[in-house]
Amino acid sequence: MARVIASREARKAERDFFYVQSGGWDNHGNILSVLPELLKSVDDAVAGFVAELKQQQIFESVVLFTASDFGRSLSF
Repeated sequence: MARVIASREARKAERDFFYVQSGGWDNHGNILSVLPELLKSVDDAVAGFVAELKQQQIFESVVLFTASDFGRSLSF
């Protein structure tokens, strides 16, 4: 995404939309051992992305958003 964002002027893009998916979060019984690794991978990826956006001096113009469908089968 950062490389595509860097090409925004050449593409004459005023606005872009990107999404990233990450699987492997449905861990029920293994959550205590697996969750810290999963969260670290997300943290590392976001930190690298933010660093690159700051280097491109575009960070203040980018919105990062997270969403989850966890709990999708809850009933009330």
